[in-house]
Amino acid sequence: MVVGIKHALDAGNAAPCLRFLKYDPGALRKRTEVNGVGESVGWHAQERMVIDTTTQGFDSLRSMIDPTGYLRLVLDPVRLAILGAAAVGPVDAQELAARLGAKPKTVLLAIVRLREAGLLDEEHRLALGTLRRLGSELPAPEGADPSVTEGPWGEEEATVMRRFFDGTRLTQIPAQRSKRLTILERLAQEFEPGVRYAERDVNFTLQLWHPDYAALRRYLVDEGFLTRADGVYWRTGGRFAHDPVDRVGSDDQ
Repeated sequence: MVVGIKHALDAGNAAPCLRFLKYDPGALRKRTEVNGVGESVGWHAQERMVIDTTTQGFDSLRSMIDPTGYLRLVLDPVRLAILGAAAVGPVDAQELAARLGAKPKTVLLAIVRLREAGLLDEEHRLALGTLRRLGSELPAPEGADPSVTEGPWGEEEATVMRRFFDGTRLTQIPAQRSKRLTILERLAQEFEPGVRYAERDVNFTLQLWHPDYAALRRYLVDEGFLTRADGVYWRTGGRFAHDPVDRVGSDDQ
């Protein structure tokens, strides 16, 4: 569908499934054929390109997009910008093209593609229903990998880990201190007692678990799991081999 529309625009032909509003003879002029009659027509880039949803094929295309297809679609910066603009109101193609420094035709074609995917409605607003459906189709979290909860952890601690880990990734840093201490102590196990670590090595290890390695590093130092001096870190807290099942740190303060 998009390829055909692009060819039509390049050739100066407006496909019957497109309607251009706010006719402006002084704007970009193209040669178009409507119902076999040649007619010189101009349109303003601000015009909303409205897809005739009664045209066969659009409804079926809308039902085909899945979360993976959505990600592929929004990798294009123009499409992503359109969706961002559509989240706050109808997309003005001329204004958006000017802001992006893109050709109006490029924006119009991107709008067509997003309409095909069902991500924009007839008014060129964000189709929230499609986004909700895509969200519901995302795979459920795997839960914590068994390697995360291996070790001398009590059942309550293991429950906290299962809540905040998806696979081997920390989904969020707990706001509640008692839960955060459990997570920090688990991360402290990644550092061998007696070994000195450069800051870049600490960062590398922590970013394997969560993107905000700086916050984790700071928490580990503040709570006494790591000690830092002259840019070097070493483990000074948490459970060590053969320790009983208790922990460094206290409950919420």
